[in-house]
Amino acid sequence: MNVLLVTTGVPGADEATPDLGMGYLATSLRKSGHDVDFFDLSQRGQCIEMLETRLRENAFDLVAVKAFSSALGLVEQIVNKAKEVLPESTIILGGPHPSCAPEHTMERFPQVDYACVGEGERCLSFLANQLAAGELALPSIPGLVYRDKQDGKTVRVNPREPELDLDSLGFPAWDLMPPREYQSYQAGYPLPVGRVPAPISVSRGCPYSCTFCTVHTIMGRRVRYRSPAQALDEIEMLVRDYGVDEIHIVDDLFTLKKDYVMTFCEGLKARKLKVRWAVPYGIRIDTITPEVVRAMEESGCCMLALGIESANQRILDLMNKRLDVTTVREKVNLLRRNGQIALLGYFIIGYPTETPEEIERTIDFACSLPLQMAGFCTLRLTPGAQILEMAKEEGWTEFSWDDINVETIWYHPKGISFDELMKYRRKAYLKFYFHRKRLPFLLRRCTSLRNIVVLLRLGKRRVFPAHTGRAT
Repeated sequence: MNVLLVTTGVPGADEATPDLGMGYLATSLRKSGHDVDFFDLSQRGQCIEMLETRLRENAFDLVAVKAFSSALGLVEQIVNKAKEVLPESTIILGGPHPSCAPEHTMERFPQVDYACVGEGERCLSFLANQLAAGELALPSIPGLVYRDKQDGKTVRVNPREPELDLDSLGFPAWDLMPPREYQSYQAGYPLPVGRVPAPISVSRGCPYSCTFCTVHTIMGRRVRYRSPAQALDEIEMLVRDYGVDEIHIVDDLFTLKKDYVMTFCEGLKARKLKVRWAVPYGIRIDTITPEVVRAMEESGCCMLALGIESANQRILDLMNKRLDVTTVREKVNLLRRNGQIALLGYFIIGYPTETPEEIERTIDFACSLPLQMAGFCTLRLTPGAQILEMAKEEGWTEFSWDDINVETIWYHPKGISFDELMKYRRKAYLKFYFHRKRLPFLLRRCTSLRNIVVLLRLGKRRVFPAHTGRAT
């Protein structure tokens, strides 16, 4: 089979990073003998015309599209264009939205043949193998979503494959997404020390049940790790073959197992690789110990992001975060006492039932912590998140997945308007960053034209967003 993998990125994010999930899919398909091409719309300004050119130049048998809930309108354009140019091709959707809302996906995209839930490596390879052989046995394909042949409408969702052994996946197909082609874009850590950053993943799964998150829906609850040796082999390959000088570990639970972190850090030092590394997506702060902090810094860690979320215990409990405010302050101070790793704190403001006083408390709390950076996010409701039902119970009824966008504040708690929430968000960023220590830190990170452009874009988007969502 000649297969095209397409990812959209998140519209409005000005961000393009190598898509590890699509890279692993490409590797799995190649192991089964299929030819694979990759098209990343986030690298090309979401230009459908460029995708059309790629479709016309190649006779793809199978087109697999990654669908984010925040990009359904763009996914529809991709699917329509693929069907127009290659009417005989098979189209399958995967990624976060189909995994969390498989029935809605098939209803929203009647022109799509299939969808996939959960980890897609075996689902997509099995489907490609059966299509190539001309012998479809749809119920045998793990995680496949399809319409019943009898009525053409009933949506069937196959059981997912038991969690994959991560070492068996090999490396993502880096030749399809060379890191240098992404170095001018905003990375997972927007102000990298290195010139050529690249992400890697060392684990899948999450045992927690935070009400705003859907990771466990996609990857399962059992946490699985790659062996430290294999992860280090990939880093060594990226440094040697692609000139990567900064690694971004994308896992939220990287520090969950102390022994794993210590082995990883010792291995990194032993190989004497000239590479810095960061953990930019928000780890569990309660997993930090002094030994782990020192080991990370000694092996080259330059930044660590922390999922703090709120200064209000009531809101943390509502999030089912299993974290208390006292622990947050203790752990952040511990990090600062035991090292000089740059710290980024993530906060959510405007949670269901949250009051103006609670938002103000979170802003003041963030400013009081020894953090160099902070992100103040408004709640982005997605299918599969437990908090979605609470928001509806609160009286929020205006809803369309097509409204979701990183620039759009489209949910606000009862009693706080869109405009008021926007003012709180602006106040949070201005109060946090216009500080005698934090502003110089940002300026010191402007080590390249790329970092300067990214900083200006992020500042504009977060302080003066283009628009807000519909009022309710």
